[in-house]
Amino acid sequence: QDSLGLLPPAAKKLIDAFSLPFKINGQEFIMTISIGVAIFPEHGRQMDSLNNHAELALLEAKRIGGNAIRIYHNEERLSSATRVSLEGELRRAIQNKELIVYYQPKLNAQQHSIDCFEALVRWDHPEHGIIPPAQFIPLAEETSLISDIGKLVIEMACAQIKSWIDLGFKNISVSVNIVAQQIQRGHLIEEIDIKKKKYAVPS
Repeated sequence: QDSLGLLPPAAKKLIDAFSLPFKINGQEFIMTISIGVAIFPEHGRQMDSLNNHAELALLEAKRIGGNAIRIYHNEERLSSATRVSLEGELRRAIQNKELIVYYQPKLNAQQHSIDCFEALVRWDHPEHGIIPPAQFIPLAEETSLISDIGKLVIEMACAQIKSWIDLGFKNISVSVNIVAQQIQRGHLIEEIDIKKKKYAVPS
């Protein structure tokens, strides 16, 4: 149970379901699970941010072990000086193309095939290596940087699709998280069309 005494109903149902033995080939197996929870919008407004906060909570649940549930808590608040420093580094990271994109496949369980990919941004820091999104996406969401990151991810996704097409792959679909700031600026469709034309990505 979470330290605040809050137990999400869906998580409790999972714990209860796994409390019963599974019968496989005539044998009974008992399984324990660990659950990490992130809540919208308290712990993030973008799917990538929520996923990473849930992963941090999951790590804590795994350390406890045995049907544990943990809800993410952002207890480590950054100081103003640290936030300014991190924001400056993130701006330079965008300019220096230190952000990279991982492509997470989405599987079709019935057809045993990959339906599409989800573009997930990561920060490849020149000194610290790969920085998890949970450490920089929340800050980016509070500034205009999240919009700049969104535009960069769209371009990198289009470039990757073009690369796959050149290798002979067809009908490739990549989903990219779009933030409200990009829509509010009013040029999102135009920006996507420009990148698609630049990399010859079919509609």
